[in-house]
Amino acid sequence: DGKKVIDISSYANRMSVINNEDVTAQYYLDDLIKWGNYGFDYTTGVNGMRLLVPRYLSVEGKDLKDYAQTDEEYNTLVNNLQVAAQSLFQNYTEYTKYLKQYEDGNTNIKYCYRIVTDGQTSYYTNLKEDVRRMSTDDITSLFSGYQRFVAYNNDKMQISTNTLLDANNLRNAISAYEYSFEDNSRVWIAVGDTYPYSDILLEGKLRYEENVPYFWAALVIAAACVILHILAIGTLTKYEGRTCIDDRVIITLKKGDRVPLEIFILLCVICYMAAMMGGVACVSCLVDRTLGVSVVTVLFAVLALLCNIFFLALYLCLVRKIKSGRIFKDSLIAMLLRKIHDAFIETYDNGQLMTRTWLPYLLFLTMNLVLVLLGVFGIAIAFVMDMIIGGYLYKQNKERQRIIDAIEHIKGGDFSYKVEMSRMHGENRILANSVNSIGTSIQKAVETSMKDEKLKADLITNVSHDIKTPLTSIINYVDLIKREDLNDPKIQNYIQVLDAKSQRLKQLTDDLVEASKISSGNISLHFERINFVELINQSFGEFSEKFDQKGLTVIKNLPEKPVYIMADSRYIYRVIENLYNNIYKYALEGTRIYLDMEEDVAEKKVTLSIKNISAQPLNIKAEDLTERFIRGDVSRKTEGSGLGLSIAKNLTQALNGEFEICLDGDLFKVLLNFKTVE
Repeated sequence: DGKKVIDISSYANRMSVINNEDVTAQYYLDDLIKWGNYGFDYTTGVNGMRLLVPRYLSVEGKDLKDYAQTDEEYNTLVNNLQVAAQSLFQNYTEYTKYLKQYEDGNTNIKYCYRIVTDGQTSYYTNLKEDVRRMSTDDITSLFSGYQRFVAYNNDKMQISTNTLLDANNLRNAISAYEYSFEDNSRVWIAVGDTYPYSDILLEGKLRYEENVPYFWAALVIAAACVILHILAIGTLTKYEGRTCIDDRVIITLKKGDRVPLEIFILLCVICYMAAMMGGVACVSCLVDRTLGVSVVTVLFAVLALLCNIFFLALYLCLVRKIKSGRIFKDSLIAMLLRKIHDAFIETYDNGQLMTRTWLPYLLFLTMNLVLVLLGVFGIAIAFVMDMIIGGYLYKQNKERQRIIDAIEHIKGGDFSYKVEMSRMHGENRILANSVNSIGTSIQKAVETSMKDEKLKADLITNVSHDIKTPLTSIINYVDLIKREDLNDPKIQNYIQVLDAKSQRLKQLTDDLVEASKISSGNISLHFERINFVELINQSFGEFSEKFDQKGLTVIKNLPEKPVYIMADSRYIYRVIENLYNNIYKYALEGTRIYLDMEEDVAEKKVTLSIKNISAQPLNIKAEDLTERFIRGDVSRKTEGSGLGLSIAKNLTQALNGEFEICLDGDLFKVLLNFKTVE
């Protein structure tokens, strides 16, 4: 009804209570709808005020400024006019859309709406029957003939239906249009079962009938998929983050796992909201028929896949956090608490004595005074706080007692005793660290002194024994030579013995001098590029005859291509020579010697391994064999100074290499490691 009169203030504020004294104006419905469609134009008045161009006049033929006495009233009228015109235009657009969509021949939905305005009854329906000549009961009877129907009396909040809807459902559905329901308004809606028209109901019916035969099969497949999904999630949960290294299972984190817990929860909420909004959008497109069922199905599938990917990633991240025990450690709250704790400890540990003493005391005193002023509740809090401070002071004194006990242990000769200081702070921690350092220093000094005394004793005992033996032989054989004919073969044998013993004495003297130089660092090194493989082959050739004499078989596993290292050729040869001599003297006759060389290209390192079986039981620690004057032959029946391995180790370290001895029963193994060069 284009000539229907609309009060713009009442309509604009229809959802709220307005004052009857408020200024208003009345316009025809047709004019307001057109005005909402064409828009609003403004001009500037003589006083600079913004004025609405009167595209249409009121029912009385006036402009809005004719109704307003103040600028405020005029602006209110303009606002009410805009709200009313825009809302009516939107409602009219919606009305024309649905009028066409639900007219007879386009939909399987039947409807009838009755409204009484100014005593005149109007009907809006898409039924072919003339409902204007029928009573409300007759109309209800007509609609009840359809498969599903609803008859709603807005005045009495009554509903007659064979559906699950109730009066509250209808009330909520039409609440936005409450202003359109006057007294004696009625609503009838029905859906038949013949579906003569092609609309969303028919499409839904056909889709339903297409899928009903496959319902149980789909249900079984869905149940199987759910079970498989649960098993997959369980398997991923069990093995996620686990990595096996050297038969040990460790939990490894990925780059994104360091995200704080709060941000992680926020991401979960965002993903959940996005999934819900996507699902609602898909349903809306299906209901409004803006997209086909097939397209919506594909969109649902894509949405489900994306949701699964994102939620699975977040879930597995949570699993790794829980397994590694970092779910709360990486949270923003935990980080803030650690910062506060570290700042307090840093201030406490590094503050001056006056600050650490008086500042906490004054703070404690101030808090007590403030809490006492709060009454009984504050006094209770102060009591709890005082008990906590008392416990803290007890803890401090207990830590000091532990420090005193440690001093008593060290005083009694237990230099290895240590104060547990993991939970100590401030002066107690400094004092405990000092006490531990004193005990460690005294223990090291005692061990060094005892070792030096032992070495001195070994030096006197071993050197005197090793020098005395060849000297005795020399003296005796010289005396025999004096009594015999020099041309006698026995004399020649004596001379050979003298020569051997004198050479041994010379070698012992040289070893002592060289060991002394190496220990003091008084040697000159000339580094050059050396083929380590060629050096091993050459040095082995010089000892092959000696090894053959004792039936020692050498098994070599050396690289075919050259391996170069930086070393002094003289001293690296001396290292290999000492190791070969050690094998010749102490290896079990008739056994094998293994020479293995491995190059680690990635680490730029080469390792030489020399293994043999000892003729004597090795009842000694591996590290002791490289000490000076220590020999594998405890009975000292073999010739040797006990300096060979010590010299070899010290020379290897001087050449920037690594020297290691390993013992496994009677198996003697030496490892030499050097850095390789191009």
